[in-house]
Amino acid sequence: MKVAAEHEPVTTERVRTEEGGIKQTSNIQRGFASHHRLFNQKFNIPGVVPSTAVSCSLTEVDASQTPVFGLATLHLYNVSPANGAVFVRAEIDWDTDLPIRFDFNIN
Repeated sequence: MKVAAEHEPVTTERVRTEEGGIKQTSNIQRGFASHHRLFNQKFNIPGVVPSTAVSCSLTEVDASQTPVFGLATLHLYNVSPANGAVFVRAEIDWDTDLPIRFDFNIN
């Protein structure tokens, strides 16, 4: 299994939604990395602690970081918040590294 170097998220958005009278602010963090097969990746995200609710999605991107619906299958196995970071275990079913975008929804 490949263990990747740390990677800094590159963008942050705050999204406000209202459902059933409940207002919620989500913190969206976005990071990019290239991988293939099974790997672990650490993303440094200030403010995250082990009790933070974090969800993650992955998508293949092209050279301009635009999402593409490629031929490889992407599997997300674990998302684990830690002090100032989020650890991800995932798998890219491809023989060479592919550029991947990681989107984190942090509540």
